[in-house]
Amino acid sequence: MEEITRSKISNEELRELEAEVLEVPLVVLSHRTSVQEFVAQCSALGDGVSVLGLDTETKPAFKRGCSHKVSLLQLATADRALLIRLEPVLSQEQLAPVKKLLEDQKITKVGVGIGDDAKGLWKDRQLRLNRMVDLRLLSKAAGIEVLSLSKLYAVLFGKRISKGQRLSDWEREELTEAQLDYAALDAVAGLRIYQALEGWLNEEMYRDLEGLPREKNKRSIRKSLKRGRIAGTSKTKEAKNRGKGKGSKVAKKK
Repeated sequence: MEEITRSKISNEELRELEAEVLEVPLVVLSHRTSVQEFVAQCSALGDGVSVLGLDTETKPAFKRGCSHKVSLLQLATADRALLIRLEPVLSQEQLAPVKKLLEDQKITKVGVGIGDDAKGLWKDRQLRLNRMVDLRLLSKAAGIEVLSLSKLYAVLFGKRISKGQRLSDWEREELTEAQLDYAALDAVAGLRIYQALEGWLNEEMYRDLEGLPREKNKRSIRKSLKRGRIAGTSKTKEAKNRGKGKGSKVAKKK
């Protein structure tokens, strides 16, 4: 079990840290990608792995009553990332290998507030996420007092994850390299956090879509976390507009 040397970090301390850059190859799949390539990439990512870092991105909505569907799904192993563009809409044939990967009970999917990702993927895209672990449960068990991905990563690795692309347009025709790097980094960082805190994992932390609690707001989420009773939860008010974000090197675009 890895020793935790600090439990929290201030915003000021976070800003002073060196920005993290992950040199991992990534592949982007979209509506223009062949079904054969979807099958090949999803199979390659899930082959022989037991854990995947996961995150999603959604175009932010700045007007009341306006919302957007999940735009991007990010999946990562320790050495590669797969970014799947869900808008424009993919065909059922393209989605089939994605569904198989997400539903695989032999592969644990991890992320901060992964419950929100699961709910959004199901509501917007009918993609079911099974066997997930919210990293905030692990951080609480390890005695860490921060909840966000950026602060968790900073506490554990002493690096800052830039959030500059979080509110960018995730439905634009071509995503920028900065957007792709940002998105890939969050998924890879989530996996690294899991690997650092895996010693605190227990069976009660695993959840499937049906087992997610219905938390209504940030305050209730924090309260539940403090009481140690939460499983897969909400990503704060950022998720209300469904606009989030994340970074790594572009190797291949489809």
